[in-house]
Amino acid sequence: MTREREYVATADGSLSLKEPSVKELYHNLHGAYAEAFEDYARPSFFVLDRLGFAQDLAREGGRLTVIDACFGLGYNSLVLLDYLLEQERYKQLGLKELQICAIDTDHDLACDAVPRVLAQPCFQALSSDIDCSIFTSLEPRSMQLGDLKLSTLFLNQDLRLALKQLEPTYDLVFHDPFSPRKVTELWTIEVFSQYKRLLSAWGMLFTYSAAPAVRGTLRSLGFNVYKTTAVGGKKGGTMAANKTIDKDLMQASNGLIYELSEEEEARLSTSSALPYRDPDGTFSGEEIRNNRLLEQADFLKNKKN
Repeated sequence: MTREREYVATADGSLSLKEPSVKELYHNLHGAYAEAFEDYARPSFFVLDRLGFAQDLAREGGRLTVIDACFGLGYNSLVLLDYLLEQERYKQLGLKELQICAIDTDHDLACDAVPRVLAQPCFQALSSDIDCSIFTSLEPRSMQLGDLKLSTLFLNQDLRLALKQLEPTYDLVFHDPFSPRKVTELWTIEVFSQYKRLLSAWGMLFTYSAAPAVRGTLRSLGFNVYKTTAVGGKKGGTMAANKTIDKDLMQASNGLIYELSEEEEARLSTSSALPYRDPDGTFSGEEIRNNRLLEQADFLKNKKN
């Protein structure tokens, strides 16, 4: 029997959903649309535009490839697409095709949520007669939206297994599970190592999380780590890039991207920055957290000696 879902309006009027299993909303109360826009769509477009993406894109046939990890209600991909279509911004990048690989274990939710989400007035650039099923298709699908081709595939799998099946290269990762404290198994160094393997030489990862464990793990893997703008009461999200973002570009972003503060940098030298580990991809969240507590205790003991 399909369980009844409780959709709720967030502060910007866009719909989110209560998830009883983790006792959290899928989105920031400030706004589901706002979170996807500020944490994922807008900063990724800005950096792609300013890093000379168009030249690299031309060599790749005009294709931008995205992993939408923990697709949920679909906001991150849908807002990105809406933003690219608005005023035909995709032409600014020389973009001819947007390719989205959506990953989630709740395919039924995506099928129920995407039509509801796209019916909202905040999605102005997406056609009202778009075939919503393209975003949840378990087989590769494509359709033409003006001069932009949209290609999609939905992987109804555990993220840890799905990532191992993918082949490089991807340009963007939108990493959006529930919080590290609730689904720790999706925030491990092994998961982020897969992203490192899959991303192109100038690829980028965006996530809403500012946790030192997340940022410390990303930096240990060789990513350049930055802070993205705060949404609602949050402290800001995280951007991890294979390329260095210089200070002039950060200043030009008008608050989209920052260097980490001195306090945030200091925390990356403490036990708080130690990664979550799941070497076999089989540990429960509780096991991962308990093992990390032991590793933190060893870290502190060694630091005293």
